[in-house]
Amino acid sequence: MKKWLWIVVALLVVGCGQRTLDGVYSGKSDTNPPIKVSFTFKPSGKVSQMVFGTEHEVDYLIEGDKVRIKSPMSDTILTLLEDGSIKGPMGILLKKE
Repeated sequence: MKKWLWIVVALLVVGCGQRTLDGVYSGKSDTNPPIKVSFTFKPSGKVSQMVFGTEHEVDYLIEGDKVRIKSPMSDTILTLLEDGSIKGPMGILLKKE
């Protein structure tokens, strides 16, 4: 009986592992001129941000429907939408390329 209990516990721990994103999500603002924003998510928990032609790689975490991008300056919170897109900074809609 104990053996089965440990197997169930192990499966639950694996099933509750950290969610990740994979791929490039990009979009642009409706400002004039438009601001192009691009995020390249890696399953390793890293994300490369491309904003104003400058690229930075930082860590990210998924917490429910929120993506917390950890930066030395301040964290950025994105929202995962049901259609698979991401609502980014300044309301920019990021779609997977």
